Amino acid sequence: MPDGLDKVGRKAWRALCQSLEALGILSTVDVHSLEIYCHCYSGYREALSKVNEFGQVLMQNGNPKRNPYSTEVHMHRAELLKLQAEFGLTPSSRSRIVVPGASKSMDVLDELLRA
Repeated sequence: MPDGLDKVGRKAWRALCQSLEALGILSTVDVHSLEIYCHCYSGYREALSKVNEFGQVLMQNGNPKRNPYSTEVHMHRAELLKLQAEFGLTPSSRSRIVVPGASKSMDVLDELLRA
């Protein structure tokens, strides 16, 4: 696990590595992509908590304004979906992965959502 991951990122790292290992597709050459995924996931969760705390719309000088954290949520979500597809973590990308002898199903998203 790389240094610099926060608590959410470390939990994501462990869950993701466990799922990829179970499928037989975990490789040391993926370390940088996995690290980016974990940082992005952590940023997504942080921004989402701020949107939940303050709402989608903020009032500024009596005028409604979009919460900047909402933009961050959408940005991180888009990047996460791209990375998830790269690792076979979406239903459609997972259906294209064929790994003989995979011992467990890959439900990493369920694991992360339980965090």
